[in-house]
Amino acid sequence: MTFSAPKSVSALWALSEARERPAIEGAHRTAVAASTRYLEQTAAWARRGKGGATREPTAGLLMATFEHHTSRELDPQLHAHVFIFNLAPRRDGTWGAIVSRELYKAQKRAGAVYRSALAGELERAGFAVERTGDNFRVAVIPRHVERAFSKRRQAIEAAAAEHDYRSPRGMELAALRTRRPKRNVDRPALFELWRSEARARGFELGRDAARAQARSATRPIAGSAMDRLTVAGSPPASLGRHDARISHAAGKMTGALQAMNQSAAMPGIAVDLRQRAHKCERDRV
Repeated sequence: MTFSAPKSVSALWALSEARERPAIEGAHRTAVAASTRYLEQTAAWARRGKGGATREPTAGLLMATFEHHTSRELDPQLHAHVFIFNLAPRRDGTWGAIVSRELYKAQKRAGAVYRSALAGELERAGFAVERTGDNFRVAVIPRHVERAFSKRRQAIEAAAAEHDYRSPRGMELAALRTRRPKRNVDRPALFELWRSEARARGFELGRDAARAQARSATRPIAGSAMDRLTVAGSPPASLGRHDARISHAAGKMTGALQAMNQSAAMPGIAVDLRQRAHKCERDRV
């Protein structure tokens, strides 16, 4: 699953000072966490029995989150790719394959949870937001600046018009036709490019009076990284007798991820394995 911030949020992040970006990154990260918790609570099922015919609620999901900050057109685009492993802990401590169809069906609801949580976090950080249905935008960013930083969307729309694509499947084909390979770029140079692009369109965040009105304070959130890998396993607190088994599995995953990190020469990735405590329904009975 991919959780992508509204373009105005990404533009705000790109045009803010370095000391202010962690608050926006932290709001995005908190919103992704809220959405994955929602998936665990409402759409996480594990299979059991012959052919996986029996399904039962899981105690959590095993997920890897990859954070990125740019689009393929090198526009600012805060987003997270959440990979959900086909393995989850059942509430009795055993493990089983997941019922992926339920997660697929929950995508739109999870996206709405993400946007609602992100809007709330940004408001708590002092930003004014404008809500429309289950979406929102940051008020201080002009719409023409949003559009200028949406080159990927513009390329897709142009391809769709050229090939007369009108259906959702057609838009997917347009996206594939215009999909460029990812490129490594110097991030400080990108920030300067983004600021120059905004100034060329008559907007400078630091001087705009609306900025002072829209924002009273920032709350930098520690631990921000430009690109980070997080692997989260979520067995319930009640599975004490299975801790050794879970720790063993976590140890194996840590080793594999570290090996992947070294072989791929990816020094910007940190590995963080953690368990979230869940209280099972039966524990309260």
